[in-house]
Amino acid sequence: MPTAIRRATVAALTLALLLPAGAFGKALFRTGKYRGTDGDRYLKIAFTAGRSDARELTFSLKRMPDTCSTGGTLSGSQVPYDIPDLPIGKKGLFKLSAESNAMYVPTKVTIRGKLRGRAASGTFRLTYGPLDDGTTCDTGNVSWTAKHRS
Repeated sequence: MPTAIRRATVAALTLALLLPAGAFGKALFRTGKYRGTDGDRYLKIAFTAGRSDARELTFSLKRMPDTCSTGGTLSGSQVPYDIPDLPIGKKGLFKLSAESNAMYVPTKVTIRGKLRGRAASGTFRLTYGPLDDGTTCDTGNVSWTAKHRS
């Protein structure tokens, strides 16, 4: 067999073997339940990653110090937010931006996340107020990490 034909055959077979692996390779992230926290454990976060969306997202804050204009603390949970399923982009990214409805004190939460393998990471921010006395609270950007629950 001439050298040129042999090289072409080897190249074609190699390409044929590699294409299915690339086309059907491992998923960017693992589906299932994730739980995590920030480094200081003020924030707890949990969600379920599906193939195309993050759902059942919950969070809670435990007495985050010096986050209010009065020097006070901030704590709370996902109530009063109606958190929808969040689409997960091609690179494993998802984002929530929600505001409380008018019957509550004005609050806004932003959660950004990135899924990779069996881990997730992102940022969390909650702003609260102003209250009647002018008090406002802001967590600033809090970094979090979460792991897949096997």
